[in-house]
Amino acid sequence: MGSTQRTKIIGLCGGSGSGKSTLAAELARLLPDSQVLCFDSYYRDLGHLTLAERAQVNFDSPESLDAELLIDHLVALAQGKSVAVPVYDFATHTRSDDVIMVDARRHIILEGILLFAFPEIRRLLDVRVFLDCPTALRLARRVERDVEERGRTEQSVVEQWNTTVEPMHRLHVEPNANHAHIITQHGPPATAVARQIYRQIRHLDHHPVETG
Repeated sequence: MGSTQRTKIIGLCGGSGSGKSTLAAELARLLPDSQVLCFDSYYRDLGHLTLAERAQVNFDSPESLDAELLIDHLVALAQGKSVAVPVYDFATHTRSDDVIMVDARRHIILEGILLFAFPEIRRLLDVRVFLDCPTALRLARRVERDVEERGRTEQSVVEQWNTTVEPMHRLHVEPNANHAHIITQHGPPATAVARQIYRQIRHLDHHPVETG
């Protein structure tokens, strides 16, 4: 692909609670001129539905995410343009009127559960990393996050996990692990994994390859 100075896009994929956000932050510490983006910001606005109808939506299905907008943003960032990233309210399942302006950087670190479920997104990723993590640990982390940060009850989180999160994980997340350049098993600390990814990116700087 292009010169060593072009934008590199690193995709971190894995089930809910697998450690994507922690790894993204650690990788951002290593990579100069980097920006973290979350696929979660691109959930579709459900303001046209009633609250009861929104609660019935399967948020772990690829259709719940605005992949088209994310693709447009990744292409724009790679071209050196700024983008307006949506601000999503997980309590109401709607997009805020606010946006976050993100400028083009040399390294874009993109994390999301369903990144590899979209061939068009996979083709834009220079490095694809899949985080493999035990189910029990992922659920514990999901409960802690959703109760503390998203105003959920533990019972509702567990019910959603059993109804949609884990079934969709088996259907759309796990099968796409074979698209990864790097698969991390639970165990190595985020710093060690981040260094591994950093070495891969440095290799790409000197030996660029086509993505797909």
